[in-house]
Amino acid sequence: MLSRVSFYGPDDKTKVACADCNWTGKAGELEAISDFSERVAPGEQCPAGECPACGALAHIVKRVCEDNSARMVRRV
Repeated sequence: MLSRVSFYGPDDKTKVACADCNWTGKAGELEAISDFSERVAPGEQCPAGECPACGALAHIVKRVCEDNSARMVRRV
């Protein structure tokens, strides 16, 4: 049975990234997650949606500050 999940979390402008194809963009560009229960294990970080480029799961990009400098890192 095919299931689709819409994630109500980040606003449409939140930065997201796909670790599979290195696509980056905004949460509003993501597709709904198909077969959520088959692709995300209990306790695993919840993805923001499906990558529009390759269909893999995309996650929110977390901003990390170290020593007064900011850099972007992907949460996985």
